[in-house]
Amino acid sequence: MRWISVGLAGTAAWMAVAPQPRRSPRFGAPNPRGVVAIAAAASCAALLTWALAADPVLAAATAGVVTVIAPGVAATRRDRVRMTEASRWPDLLAGIRARLGAGEPVPVATLEAARRIGPPFHRLAQALEESGRRTTFADTLGALAEDWSDPIADRVFGTLTIADRVGGPRVGEVLATLSASVADDLRLRLAHEAATTEQRLTALIALVAPWALLVLTVVTNPAAADSFSGSGGRVVVMVGLGATVTGFALTRRSLRLSTPGRPAS
Repeated sequence: MRWISVGLAGTAAWMAVAPQPRRSPRFGAPNPRGVVAIAAAASCAALLTWALAADPVLAAATAGVVTVIAPGVAATRRDRVRMTEASRWPDLLAGIRARLGAGEPVPVATLEAARRIGPPFHRLAQALEESGRRTTFADTLGALAEDWSDPIADRVFGTLTIADRVGGPRVGEVLATLSASVADDLRLRLAHEAATTEQRLTALIALVAPWALLVLTVVTNPAAADSFSGSGGRVVVMVGLGATVTGFALTRRSLRLSTPGRPAS
């Protein structure tokens, strides 16, 4: 069992650090705490199944299911954090408009508004402070847009870059229109998130329920335990694990298809 736990921990670590498509660089870096948490959850699942069913193959398969699910749960949590951050874009644009009305230039207005909004835009304020005279406002926002890797950030930073370059008395109106457009985009994202939440929950139940039922059957029915302890039963378990992993991967890929992408550079 010790070697099974070590192997599962290594698998969990690989899945956590493997590059994921269409992920923001801010969230794509490996998180050591996340690796440890996934490895611990997989090992605990294996130990619990071993204690109940005394079947090493079933224990390894159960831990494998946990190892597959855990990164998906972490990704869902990251998406929620990104959605919370994105909900503050209208506040940032409103702050910039107010400071532009007071006569401040676009870079200064952006910096002060980012400072005032707080945590979601600390990175923006810090980048503008550090750039100073070494980097232009446009170059700083361009680098931040790549780091943010979000369509809304692309629109906001692109508009601010043009506003700083062109200027004029209608900048406030342009930012007001952009703020309304961003708010509509956020409402659409929230509606999409609500629509897919039920699908995610259904998929999770469909993923976990057969394995929970299998463990319960093996624990309570000696005949079933004997059936799955043989070579044929182990083949069935491993085929089921492969089908589970494949189905989970396809489900996550289908959900990514509806995620708004960034325009090609």
